Amino acid sequence: MGKWYILALANDTQNYDSVAHSSAITMNPYSEIALNTTILAWGSVVPGMGFGATPNPKPVTVTYIANGPYAKYVSSNNWTGYSYTATLDNTGAASGTDHFSLQAAIGAQTGYVSAVTGPNPYGALLDNTGVLTYEAGDEFSGTTGSFLSTMSLALNSVFDTDTYSGIIIYAITTR
Repeated sequence: MGKWYILALANDTQNYDSVAHSSAITMNPYSEIALNTTILAWGSVVPGMGFGATPNPKPVTVTYIANGPYAKYVSSNNWTGYSYTATLDNTGAASGTDHFSLQAAIGAQTGYVSAVTGPNPYGALLDNTGVLTYEAGDEFSGTTGSFLSTMSLALNSVFDTDTYSGIIIYAITTR
């Protein structure tokens, strides 16, 4: 949790100055997230495709704002189609009929790439090294570099053809 450091200077019309200060006052944590990628579409994909197959990875633009240390999470759940339901496999293996897996990456540290879990309060931990940001926040975007942010899809080799939709949730928490 952050601390406030306050300094006040008062000056009157007689040019008398007064200074007061206070330090290490506890502040409430604050965090905000802006997801600038509102639709993530893979288009036509083939059963059995893995995380490394085209059209993966898809860029996701997300901005995190925090007044102290924070962690980044992502989650999803089953997706629905017109005729079928696709089941999220949170192991990353897409190991059953009509099962899919998602893999999210953020930052240059590939160790933080994890299968998306869901549904739970936060989801899969993407990164727990976030620190105090400037007012504009830290933006993660694109498929390369230290501020990359991507999502990849894998499908089981037995997967019914349909148009599926679902929700992917990005979250921020103080740590």
